[in-house]
Amino acid sequence: MYGFFSIAQSDIRFKNWISELGDDVKIIELKNFNADQIKRYINDFEDYEQLNDDQKSILTIPLWLGIYIDLSVNLGHAPKFTSKLELIKIFIENRFKQINDHYNISLNDSENLFNKIIHLMNRSNKATISTNLLPNGSAEIIKSMISVGLISQQNREISFRHQAIYDYELGKKLYILGLESAEEFLKELGSKSQQTLLKREHLRYALTMLYETDVRAFCRCIDAVLYHSNIRFHLKSLVFSTLHLIENLTTPLKRVIDKIVIDTDLSPIFLRLSSRGSPSLIQYLSEQRYINRWLTMGGEFETQALELLRSIVEKTPSLLITELSNFVNQSPEWNQKI
Repeated sequence: MYGFFSIAQSDIRFKNWISELGDDVKIIELKNFNADQIKRYINDFEDYEQLNDDQKSILTIPLWLGIYIDLSVNLGHAPKFTSKLELIKIFIENRFKQINDHYNISLNDSENLFNKIIHLMNRSNKATISTNLLPNGSAEIIKSMISVGLISQQNREISFRHQAIYDYELGKKLYILGLESAEEFLKELGSKSQQTLLKREHLRYALTMLYETDVRAFCRCIDAVLYHSNIRFHLKSLVFSTLHLIENLTTPLKRVIDKIVIDTDLSPIFLRLSSRGSPSLIQYLSEQRYINRWLTMGGEFETQALELLRSIVEKTPSLLITELSNFVNQSPEWNQKI
């Protein structure tokens, strides 16, 4: 009997468990591409050195490099993107255009079937569905979708060619509901049994779109996720990871952060997953005198404050100097810590 598991590099507990199985398990590690490998693929379309760090990081991942190359070949030029979200959006739009251009199938007909497939997959909480569930007269559209690389078919089961297509579309649906209300947003996440790892990617896309278009709605939704007892931890941890990436702290975001920092359950997780290594968050914690207060309190509070400051010492050394200047020569112990 055989089983297959997909494990993220960050999932230390699961990786440790797998390692204990010894010779009963074989591990295949999918590595990212390095810069030299990427250059060989993209230099026909654009100068790799002109890409920003975010774009270079995205293209180290085989899935996204494949989508980039596919688009470049089809478009005749490199796609203009700044995020994974933009890249998959361009890919989907390009596939629909190909269906219309080469198979004379209207955008309306192909989009309707596409949305029907998304709906059926979401309802069954699966990434595949049987063609028997599709409306009569769908065969030609399905053939065109397979031909342009939008979906794949094995026997009578169909799935999207790239999982990111499914994740993006359900993330978009979640985003639209989040604009309406936090209650509808939570409802779409479903019960705990429905909150699989697939939902994590949907939430990631939705939060990205909400932050880009409506910060207040973004704050309402992350507040709802963090404080609802029926939301699983892996979704809450994604919210904290998302906060780590934010550089511009608006007033609504500051209110959310203030609420989290004084919460005894959420604060330690926020400091570990969101704040550590984030100059913008630590700067705000310093401005609100949280850092100073923790340093003065000693014990574990002092330890966590020092860890935060050390995590950004190379990026913003002045902040560490400002916070610790009052403690210089306060005691031999403090001088040793500094």
